Amino acid sequence: MIKTYEKTKKYYFATSSIRNALSENSGNTINDIKQYGGILLENHVASILFNFTQRGNDCFTLYYDANKKRNVDFILQRDFKNPVPIEVGRGRKDKKQITHAINSYGADYGIIISDTTTNIEKHNNIIYVPPKTFSFL
Repeated sequence: MIKTYEKTKKYYFATSSIRNALSENSGNTINDIKQYGGILLENHVASILFNFTQRGNDCFTLYYDANKKRNVDFILQRDFKNPVPIEVGRGRKDKKQITHAINSYGADYGIIISDTTTNIEKHNNIIYVPPKTFSFL
């Protein structure tokens, strides 16, 4: 018998402030401030990327990589060009997820949005972007 696992669906809110307000009113069950901050950051990035896909002339599509074991948080693709995997998190982020996604999707590069850097940096085919800088998109 083959065991299959269905990953829990993620829901994102229009803004992180809405998520935070609802979470506080319903009783936030996450006690770890870093984990909760990571959830809010991921929601913030989802909101920006969604708004980015809704702009007029550019044809961007946003995907959620829910079916992979080593999934990244988002995949952004413009027209028929190679996709761009995006990983979001607070603290030190491991490159394994993004490297796996770059190879799996034939991407030219991947993006890690994390507070581990204060400047945009590129190492090989991975671009590191601080959350504050990403917020200006």
